[in-house]
Amino acid sequence: SGKSTLLSLIAGIIRPDSGEIELDGQKYGGLSESQLTDVRASKIGFVFQNFHLVSYLTAIENILLPLRVGGVHGQDDNAAELLERVGLVSRANHLPHQLSGGEMQRVALARALVHRPQLVLADEPSGSLDEQTGEQVMDLMFELISGTGAGLVLVTHSRVVAARCQTQVTINGGRIERSIATT
Repeated sequence: SGKSTLLSLIAGIIRPDSGEIELDGQKYGGLSESQLTDVRASKIGFVFQNFHLVSYLTAIENILLPLRVGGVHGQDDNAAELLERVGLVSRANHLPHQLSGGEMQRVALARALVHRPQLVLADEPSGSLDEQTGEQVMDLMFELISGTGAGLVLVTHSRVVAARCQTQVTINGGRIERSIATT
């Protein structure tokens, strides 16, 4: 229906056929691919359904990845704090294959927040988890993001998860069917 395409547009991964995307007063239309990459690296955090952790990096190294790629130094304490907040200090040096699905998603969540983004894009973040683990991860995600002041665009098929959001937009067949503001 276009949910992942919408996230890709917001992230500047794909360009719109018409219209304009703007984040924090910066219009994407005139930006080069390199400049769009910089926007993603500095202003956007990503949480994916299938985690997308780097298999040969430990949990803490995966969390630090956006900082290293962005050339940001001096925020390692933030990574350690996030690792603690997601309850994985004892798993810091474990590789992804040594972690459960819920643990991998908590690492992915910490990675999305480590560089203090203005916007977090989450694509079915509980979709590959069992119901109980998915609920725990979603609770943690809402808690952590609410404490940062970052915006959240969350794609989900779960009406229960959607009901926790301030605004709900239903997309069907690439078209917005309805939008509900709950606050």
